[in-house]
Amino acid sequence: MHKKLALLWALLFTASLYAQGPSEEGPSVLSGTFYKAETYRITGRTDLAMELYEVLAKDPVYRETALYQLARMHFEQNQFFQAFDLATQGAEAYPKNLWLLRIKAQSAKSIGDFKTAGRSFDLLYTLAPQQPEYLFEGYSTYLEGQLFRDALDALSKIEDFKGTSPELIQDRVRLYVQLKDPKSAERSLKTAMTIAPEVPEYRGLLSQYYGSTGKTKKAYKVLIAAVDAFPENGALHMELARMAQKMEETATALYHMEQGLVLEGVPLEDKIPVLLSIYERRDNPSFRALFDRVFNLLESRHEGRIEFLLLTAQIHLDNERWHEALEHYLAAIAMNPSNYTLYQMAYSLSQEIGDLDGQIALLESMEENFGDDHDILESLVFEYYNLGRWEPCARLAGQRAAMTLDPEAASNLYTMAGTAWFQLDSFELGEEAYGKALDLERSATTLNNYAWDLATHDRKLEFALQLTAESNQLQTLEPTYLDTWAWVLYKLGRYEEARVKIELALQLLKEVDRAGIYLHAAKIEQALGNDERAKVYRKKEALLKQQ
Repeated sequence: MHKKLALLWALLFTASLYAQGPSEEGPSVLSGTFYKAETYRITGRTDLAMELYEVLAKDPVYRETALYQLARMHFEQNQFFQAFDLATQGAEAYPKNLWLLRIKAQSAKSIGDFKTAGRSFDLLYTLAPQQPEYLFEGYSTYLEGQLFRDALDALSKIEDFKGTSPELIQDRVRLYVQLKDPKSAERSLKTAMTIAPEVPEYRGLLSQYYGSTGKTKKAYKVLIAAVDAFPENGALHMELARMAQKMEETATALYHMEQGLVLEGVPLEDKIPVLLSIYERRDNPSFRALFDRVFNLLESRHEGRIEFLLLTAQIHLDNERWHEALEHYLAAIAMNPSNYTLYQMAYSLSQEIGDLDGQIALLESMEENFGDDHDILESLVFEYYNLGRWEPCARLAGQRAAMTLDPEAASNLYTMAGTAWFQLDSFELGEEAYGKALDLERSATTLNNYAWDLATHDRKLEFALQLTAESNQLQTLEPTYLDTWAWVLYKLGRYEEARVKIELALQLLKEVDRAGIYLHAAKIEQALGNDERAKVYRKKEALLKQQ
């Protein structure tokens, strides 16, 4: 609530900075100057406006307005010290001017003078009690400045305004803890219980306070009494179960845990982790029986709720029932299509079971639902690439490359787009994409990939030779790049040179990494008329594929 009201205040503050007109004390020879200053301000010529307002600030008729406008313009330019000085002058001279006092408060907060800022917000609330946002802004300012005693005073005013509540009492206790005043913290909770015995939350807060200070037995005693007074409150049962478990009273813990799970008072999303922890201990007959009872009851109440779908999916995962888990994640996505984590889980399961169509459908759905998320869209490019879905890969890679400000990232994306277009036999588009990639960064990888795609499609082989030579110059003795160099030379009919490159590549690779390169070596040897040597390379290639 404090955050919401603080946001409301920020919006109000921004919207309320209007141009105050001159006072009504009578005409002045500077009236023309005033309207000229206003014209400069409204049309965005701030420096000129400030010069004229400095002149106007010396005239009693315009001083109030001029100080306000000067302070406001300095504040808007993040010149907080100047804004604070001017607003302070104005607030002292014109103590009922809320606009000056607002700028003083915000400027003081911006320069780290939380005491002055808080006092200014307090004064604003005194002058305008119909605007409680000042009260909450003062409270949050004191908290930010760790002025806990002042925050307590502000909290008392908030309680006077809206009445006492468990949330405010909890805030008060935290402040007393920060002030190292445990007696006052305990007294606040006990007083709240006495004044409002019908509110169960105060008992829960007192038990939590005792538990946090190491007074486990006191906490346990408070909870026993609380559950007796409020037997239908699931949250109290759950807290008692946690405390009983801490005291190693397992039977008591299990009983109250069950009550906490089946009674109202605990949100379903908070029950799910507890139920999962019980399921993970299902080898114990007591936990297994508890899980079965609670699961069946919650299923009857909450079947179709996304939280329960995810619980069931997790149980299927624990039992390696991948298809069933996937079905539940897909159902959850249908209910909440903006949750990226659900897509990630479903996609991983689709990979696990080898459902290629399912993976593609998920990628397309993610592209549709996360069209404004740059990181997600770039990750989709790589997934489309890995799946060989060349059309969406090329399209999306080109779009993302054009929008990213990182030259290296853009170059990599254009490279992937180039590869994808070549796979689609759209050679002109592929060459265009590779050209853009190299304009941004002449990396060895891009040069190699471009040369490879040209060679495999028998296009511009002399240019491909230049590209592969440059890539090998940038990164020497890289087997993959040497293989490309050999392949370009092979395509050009320069077989002896190709043999030298391919043999060097084979020497640099371990046996398990030579798949594919053996096949190239075989073709080069065959082109040289060495059929027996070509046969040896093909046999080695076949043996590797069998492994």
